[in-house]
Amino acid sequence: MVDVRAGWAWVLVAGLLAGAAVGSPGCGEDDPCIAADPESLTDDPAFFDADGDGSRPCSEPSDCDDADPRISPHRAEVCDGLDNDCNGAADEGFDTDGDGVRSCDGDCANADPAVHPGAVEACDGVDTDCDPGTVVEGDEDRDRDGFLACGDAPDCDDSEPAVNPGVEVDGCDGVDEDCDGELDEDAQYFLWWPDADGDGKGDPAGSPVEACSADFLPGDVARVSNDDDCDDADGANFPGNPEVCDGQDNDCSGAPEEDEVDGDGDGASPCAGDCDDAEPAAHPGGEEACDGIDRDCDGLPGDHDADGDGQAPCHGDCDDSDPAVYPGATDVDGDGVDSDCDGADG
Repeated sequence: MVDVRAGWAWVLVAGLLAGAAVGSPGCGEDDPCIAADPESLTDDPAFFDADGDGSRPCSEPSDCDDADPRISPHRAEVCDGLDNDCNGAADEGFDTDGDGVRSCDGDCANADPAVHPGAVEACDGVDTDCDPGTVVEGDEDRDRDGFLACGDAPDCDDSEPAVNPGVEVDGCDGVDEDCDGELDEDAQYFLWWPDADGDGKGDPAGSPVEACSADFLPGDVARVSNDDDCDDADGANFPGNPEVCDGQDNDCSGAPEEDEVDGDGDGASPCAGDCDDAEPAAHPGGEEACDGIDRDCDGLPGDHDADGDGQAPCHGDCDDSDPAVYPGATDVDGDGVDSDCDGADG
């Protein structure tokens, strides 16, 4: 009787050898699948490609799992938990940082072992746990100035790139630019004195305040950066102001000009027309008297004798322009002149 199994085995071997001639994977004269005992080939599962992936367990290299077409020595490794390329390791290249989490499992930075799902978030500008929804407050750099709004030296204004702990000079602008808790500490500061009369000169008796700019002064009173005023109650008195005839020290020289002083207390100073500042009775508008004093400061005393007849108007000279007319003169009757100033002709 003919052994049918052996006959089919030889047919199969012949077929494999024929396939080797056209380059079937793992087949050829030295193919380990061609056993010395042809009968064994019909029963040996290593001889077949059960999963249809083009590789057999008896091939070289061998299919390490002929029940799964995803596994073959000719396949590229993918991140699926399998040894796809039959090299003895699963998912090699998908956990390059060795943190135990593969990129296909959500490792968002496979080059950094500190970054992976389940890691604890920190203030470092990195999404440490690979979850954008869980971040430390301030763990971002919204103004792109290189500083975070959290940590030991936080950015105190993460909306303004000119404000951060790296700023070297905190100037006079009312902003804590270097985030050290102090305002404008690198600016030059000045003392500012009250200027109540608004003449631009400060009151040395006032209380100054310190500021780097007038923009940051308190609003209680106007202030200036000097204390030169000699009279902060009168805007007409300050250094450099021209003197006027008002009895005040307009230029802050220490005293008013000499001719502004009312020496006799009559209400008029020499610069205001007082013709005799030692005589209180003499001043512009004074009432003349027959006492030899120019009381009204018109340049003539009250007993001035204009016509030289020895009698002044205050003495009864009724015509001080005519030397023939004065009290006691001879009055010629009928000449039409009251020569003796008695009120009648003759």
